Amino acid sequence: MAQERESSQFEDLFQSTRSYIDTQLQLLKLKSVQKASQLFSVAATVLLLSVLGLMVLILLSIGLSLYLGKVLGSYFLGFFLTGGIFIVTALIIFSFRKRLLQIALSNWLIRLLLNDDSKKED
Repeated sequence: MAQERESSQFEDLFQSTRSYIDTQLQLLKLKSVQKASQLFSVAATVLLLSVLGLMVLILLSIGLSLYLGKVLGSYFLGFFLTGGIFIVTALIIFSFRKRLLQIALSNWLIRLLLNDDSKKED
């Protein structure tokens, strides 16, 4: 009798442990799917905004080139000067890339992936 009760308790403990592990695995899968979908939606938004920003930048640079070309009397010089402005800007961004881009993007991505949603509910 006592042996059956111990066996029953052991089986109950085993079933509870198994159920807990299954629940934790399911929770891990759901959290992974949630984080992946958040990351995908942010990536899609960034991609869309980047494409739109690039289109605006191209149109503004063409406008600046034509304006400078008209002011300088040579459209060639206007486009050349605009290209020089872009080269100087690219060199500045390249020289400060760690501080401006890599660290900020890494921190943002880490915050996005490791964000604890339970804090939002409190």
